Amino acid sequence: GAVLRERLVAAEGSERTGLPLLAFAGTVITAAVGLGAETINMAGALSAEDGQLTADTAQIYFDVSYALGAPSAGVGIAMVAVPTAAIALRTGRPIRRWAAWTALLVGLAALTPAMLTPAFGLLTLLALLLLAGLSIQLYRERGGDVVRRTE
Repeated sequence: GAVLRERLVAAEGSERTGLPLLAFAGTVITAAVGLGAETINMAGALSAEDGQLTADTAQIYFDVSYALGAPSAGVGIAMVAVPTAAIALRTGRPIRRWAAWTALLVGLAALTPAMLTPAFGLLTLLALLLLAGLSIQLYRERGGDVVRRTE
């Protein structure tokens, strides 16, 4: 999150909008709700292992972890994607404009009920893999080395 914030600040130049800080907050929220959801799942698994998990308790664990893991993560994802896209559409950095439009669509979709569908997760994963692969290829074409080597 901090690296993204620094890249967004550099892309903005002298104009300060607060968008890099919003994107950083989105990374923190996404990580926090993900950790919270998985911690609740772990508590449920430990209760089941001890033989203390009733059907009602299992449903509570599921409902709480789902509420943290899906809708809350969608807000965090949008808080990362939309400011990044806005800066990139304005400046052309740190990602290309076509990637910014993709990020904007993913960010806006993360705020809708579409975020709760398996298709959203799959499409988001595919979009991220595509963006990462193309970014690495473009970086290599410009003579960069993806892995920094210290000798």
